[in-house]
Amino acid sequence: MLILAEDIGECDALDQARLEWNRIVDMDPTVEGIAAKRAALLFSLHREVGVRESFAGSDPELVADLQHRVLPMTIPSFVAGMAQNPDALVALVCTLCELWPGEPLGMGLE
Repeated sequence: MLILAEDIGECDALDQARLEWNRIVDMDPTVEGIAAKRAALLFSLHREVGVRESFAGSDPELVADLQHRVLPMTIPSFVAGMAQNPDALVALVCTLCELWPGEPLGMGLE
C-alpha cells in the first residue's frame, strides 16, 4: 500500500484499495485465505511497477519471468472470471514457473 500511495497519492481510489487490501490481509490463514492473499500479490506484481521493483531485489529472474511470460497469460482470465478462483491462479502460476520455465507459451518470446 505504501508503494501504491507513492505512485498515485491520496485519493478516494486509494482509500478503497486500502479497505480491500486490509480485508485480504485480515483473512484467516486457511487454504482459501492463503490462496486469496497469494492471488492478490500476483495481481499486484502484474499491475504495479513498484511492487515488481521491490520483489526484483531478492529474485530478479522470477520477477522477470512473471512479468514477461506468466502473468500476462494468467491474470486476464483470472480477472475475467471475477477473481473467483484464486487457488487455481496460484496453482497455474506455480506450475508454469516450476515445470515449464522459459517456455514461450505461444507469446513469441525470444
